[in-house]
Amino acid sequence: MLRAELNGESAPELATAKTELEFTATTYAVRYAGDVMDNGTYELGPEANPQNLVLRSIAGTNSGREIPCIYQLKGNRLRISFGIEGGSPLAFSAPLRGSYYCAVYGLKQPVN
Repeated sequence: MLRAELNGESAPELATAKTELEFTATTYAVRYAGDVMDNGTYELGPEANPQNLVLRSIAGTNSGREIPCIYQLKGNRLRISFGIEGGSPLAFSAPLRGSYYCAVYGLKQPVN
């Protein structure tokens, strides 16, 4: 993770440096300092602008929750806005008193 924002505030650099998000063909995992903190499955949505997906957490901090997201993949950067309270994000921002978490990740492997 390169940077993140929640409730209008940036996440500490130490936290972002230790956080990774991994996608396989059907699953995702969030790791902090190498430990899996949340994992589950995901489904890509039909909308193209912005592109969207839904995370379905199976284990970890969001276990049993469904989290709608919008994302943008540009070059080697992945930007995601998570609807952490279940609402679908409309923008890549995390305003004060909002229910969205916005993060930017650097890709370790190129997308095919």
